[in-house]
Amino acid sequence: MRDSQPSLTALLVAAARALPGPLPAFDPDLGSQLGGATGSVLNLLATTKAGKLLARSAGFALIEHIHLRTAAIDRAVQAAVAAGVRQVVVLGAGYDRRAWRLQALQACRVFEVDHPATQQAKQRSLDTVSAQALQVEFVPVDFAVDNLDERLTAHGHDCATPTLWLWEGVTMYLPPAALAATLTTVARRSALHSQLALTYMTPQVLPGGRIARSIAHRAFVAVGEPLLGAMGRQQMQHLLQSHGFAQQSDTNNEQWASEHGGSALKALIFRCERLTIAQRFAA
Repeated sequence: MRDSQPSLTALLVAAARALPGPLPAFDPDLGSQLGGATGSVLNLLATTKAGKLLARSAGFALIEHIHLRTAAIDRAVQAAVAAGVRQVVVLGAGYDRRAWRLQALQACRVFEVDHPATQQAKQRSLDTVSAQALQVEFVPVDFAVDNLDERLTAHGHDCATPTLWLWEGVTMYLPPAALAATLTTVARRSALHSQLALTYMTPQVLPGGRIARSIAHRAFVAVGEPLLGAMGRQQMQHLLQSHGFAQQSDTNNEQWASEHGGSALKALIFRCERLTIAQRFAA
């Protein structure tokens, strides 16, 4: 993440959501909202037959995986709201548009937490879009230097109200100390029965052995967002438990495909990313 520029990986994820895939596109108007050359390219890929073919052939694995991951987290949001949660915090929100497209959030306050550079670009892209959520609060935070606790308090987050914390596609870019510090803040601000939906990457990263892993790591370093926080399943379970969260599920795109459709085989290269859902058992 370069301080003056929006996150490139956040933009890549948003593009994957917008492009044709096995499930309905979640942000079909992203290209028009972004505008400029980037928006024009996305519109071309999403609306023309040749563009769709190119997108599927060049990035089908990522598109498949992101659509499945998005569907799995959408389901977690809907379940949490059905259970009575009325406060949602999106950590490292990127270009996430759940507050603008999920009717389930109509009675919820949504707090969007992200690096100021990415957040400013996103806000510009949403000037003419109405939110589905009851209220959206933008909370600018650089996780490496800012105090998340103070920023959430300043923007009206209520520690006494159960919260759904969404942390999608972020933890693998954080050093262990930053990950633990954020979880400490999340735990401190989580009333009993709060929930956490968090994605993380296991150490395998990519199939293909040491060479493939080295290439992947160098690619992420090159865009300023190195992979730092991979961990095993048991390690994640213990980390959550030590912060007062009981793990309810831990799945990857194989299970998401089984539940939502699509093909886990096509998304095999990304099977190392997992979604864990946990509930606060102590306050």
